[in-house]
Amino acid sequence: MPSQDPVLVAPIPWLLGPRRDLAFYLGSCLAGWAIVAIALLAAWAFPDALGHRLRVGPFVFSVWLAVWTIWHFLLDIPHGWGTYARTLLDPDERARRKGLLILSCGWFLVGPALLAGTQLAIAGGYALPSARGKVFIDFMLLVQLWTYHHVVRQHWGMLALYRRKAGETTGARVDRWAFDALVYLPLVWFITGGVFQAAGYPSHWQHVPVLAGFSVADVVQPASVSIFVGTVLAYGLYQWHLGARRRNVPKLLLLAGIVPLHVAAFAHPLLATLAGPIVVIGHNIQYLCLVYHYGQARYAKRPERRYRWARLAFRGLPLFMLCALAYVYVFRLGPWVDWIGLRALRGLVEGLLWVPELTQEVARQCARQMIATFMAGFVMQHYFLDSFIWRVREDDEMRRILLTMPDVAS
Repeated sequence: MPSQDPVLVAPIPWLLGPRRDLAFYLGSCLAGWAIVAIALLAAWAFPDALGHRLRVGPFVFSVWLAVWTIWHFLLDIPHGWGTYARTLLDPDERARRKGLLILSCGWFLVGPALLAGTQLAIAGGYALPSARGKVFIDFMLLVQLWTYHHVVRQHWGMLALYRRKAGETTGARVDRWAFDALVYLPLVWFITGGVFQAAGYPSHWQHVPVLAGFSVADVVQPASVSIFVGTVLAYGLYQWHLGARRRNVPKLLLLAGIVPLHVAAFAHPLLATLAGPIVVIGHNIQYLCLVYHYGQARYAKRPERRYRWARLAFRGLPLFMLCALAYVYVFRLGPWVDWIGLRALRGLVEGLLWVPELTQEVARQCARQMIATFMAGFVMQHYFLDSFIWRVREDDEMRRILLTMPDVAS
């Protein structure tokens, strides 16, 4: 008589094979740990840690600035190219999602519109002169929170792929609740704890006493830590109860790489100043690998002329990364961003938002803030589109590509 409790998990359900999974998917978190090591080494070597200025030939820079700059322009911005390669270069996607692609461009206008509205309110006497700076800081903070959510959602997508590859048919709700608790709660206790202010973030409503001298942070912070510890113990017991034959090893390795890194990023003010690159760099590597694998499988052997640009972009990894770096220079780092953009926006500010109190310095500052929020539009458009274009359940071809072991020679 057959068993009523069949083995639900394949022995080792890799997506790309053990070597590539460990290097690009499961091992991508090691890049985050490398940044942690750099921060700790800087703290040990220099009295002012990350702010210590180093001189290399004619260049003078701080460790903090070097880490952020190298990560931002070599991995973080280039990984956004994957979204455009996945949509704008694909004629099928352009036809199917034309309205969505046009709508997504609205994210470029959100920040500048908020700043322009605030400046007009200041001119009309409806807001204090400091209001625009506060709106700018809050807007950029919201973008950072969306960044965290976006990264977490991709990690969950990777975990879900490992579940599908293994053929797991039970425990989805347990995995989802445990995953969300283990990756979101470190951010909660960071925002509500002392590390938040010690890292230089401004104090907000969460630290204001509301009842009997207690603030929201006083209650939420210890509760979030307790729930996190309880979740770790409960999920560990659940996996032990499943038994060795039913454990999804790659899925658990993914969790083991992600969760401790997110805890470390918010555990100390020094590391919190680098929380962006620490938690996002692994996501960058995962995403570039995922998009390149998908593009290779989908476009490389399409002979039709209409796929020629997608076929070219995914012809090989060096060319794909070269396109990504070209995107960085042309759209994000090129001279037009600061020179042309600043001149045009300052003229716009002085022309449309002019009041007697609006000095050239104020106009220049407002223009710079508008440029920063406009550039954040690339980030938000990437997040917005990714929430639609990677729905594996709705796309049979995508599901086949991402769950089929690729040819080693590809």
